[in-house]
This record gives sequence, C-alpha cells and structure tokens, in this order.
Amino acid sequence: MKRIAGVHVKSGGINVAVVEESGCDTPLLISTKRIESNNALPDTARFADLIDRFRQHLSPMGVNAVAILQTRAFSNLKYSAAFNRVFAICAVLQGASALHIDATTYTTNAVGASMSLEANQLKQFDYKTLGVTEAPTYWTTGMAEASAVSVYALKALR
Repeated sequence: MKRIAGVHVKSGGINVAVVEESGCDTPLLISTKRIESNNALPDTARFADLIDRFRQHLSPMGVNAVAILQTRAFSNLKYSAAFNRVFAICAVLQGASALHIDATTYTTNAVGASMSLEANQLKQFDYKTLGVTEAPTYWTTGMAEASAVSVYALKALR
C-alpha cells in the first residue's frame, strides 16, 4: 500500500496530510499536522529544527513519497513572506531527502483539474472523500490543499 505525504506551505507553516491507498477507490486520510517554524532561533538553527520536526513526523509513517503543492503566482508578495515560504519548502525537501523519500512538486492547475476544481479553489476539496466525517484541524487554512495534492500524487504514482 502506498502512503503519500501532501505538503502545502501557507503563512510559513508546513501543512502535512498523509493519505493511503485503500482496497477501494477512496484514499484514506491517515494523519494531518501543521509544523511551524521556531522563530525564536537564529536562521540556521531554525532551519535545522524545522527539518528535524518534519523528518520526525514522517519517519514512523511509512511514507513512500512527498507531494509538494507549488505556490500560486500572486502580486504584492513581500520578501519576508517569500523567504519564509522558500525556507519551509527547502526544509521539506531536506527532510524527505534525509529519509530517502522522493519529493515532487505539483501545480495547482494539475491538481485542480484532476478534481474538477479551479486551481485557486483547492481549499474546497471535500474531506469526506478521504473517509473522515469531520473537517480535520487547519482544514480551511491549508490542510485541504495538502490533502488534495496527496490524493493527486497517489493517483499519479500508481
């Protein structure tokens, strides 16, 4: 059985949704977690800490791949926001590499098209399609998008 960790970076936080193939066509949501950067640390220590926390979260999960949702283009992006986003994505890539797990980025256009959603509407991805009856924590603030990219990658990697 394949397990995919979907990642969506929003507001500097790493939203991680792990989904697994099931015996039917419905993927199952195994875990959700939002990993925040410790801003009290200097940048190098903060980066190492973020890598470690991402790695520690994935390590016991038996994840086969990491799917990262690419950032949508938007205007007025401030340097600090861009820096934090790239910082988090690099930590995800390094954490996956440390676990010998392949990580791939996917566009919002591709993910949305596969689910009959507009690229900017992935937050409307229905959690009920993952075998859960209540919206997971952070669903409306980035976890829906992380879940959507994990389901997309699960299908793409079959």
